Amino acid sequence: MWQGNFMTADRVALHAKTFLITGGSSGMGAEVARTLSSWGVHVMIACRSRSKGERLAETILSRDQNACVTIFSEADTSDLHSMRSLAERGASLDDVDALDGLILNAGIAQRPYELSKQGYELHCATNVLGHHLLLRKMLPDIAKSSFGRFVFA
Repeated sequence: MWQGNFMTADRVALHAKTFLITGGSSGMGAEVARTLSSWGVHVMIACRSRSKGERLAETILSRDQNACVTIFSEADTSDLHSMRSLAERGASLDDVDALDGLILNAGIAQRPYELSKQGYELHCATNVLGHHLLLRKMLPDIAKSSFGRFVFA
């Protein structure tokens, strides 16, 4: 909706929803995780670094002790085995009935030519293939939600 010089979004009730965010421990992903958490969302943060993920979780919990944050470390979108494992770990959580949102945020840019563990060009593996595999594996969990969304950030 356009109002004067500002764009505004309609407010959506997200309390008690569950979102998984790749690349959620820094940058835009961390800000999305903090914001969603403040709206009452159970935020599952997929990141490569356990320490960065735990620091973000501590920051979120210091602002709101009732926040629900789950860290999935060693989640490397360039590694297809890691994405399969992430999908299995995310689907097996006891306190999650359905995945309401998947935010595919992790990415790299301007790196020298390199191959992923499976032999794909690293930018393509990280920014496209890993997210594609994760989405394909998580679609049944997203379909269980009456809200189900996924975002390529």
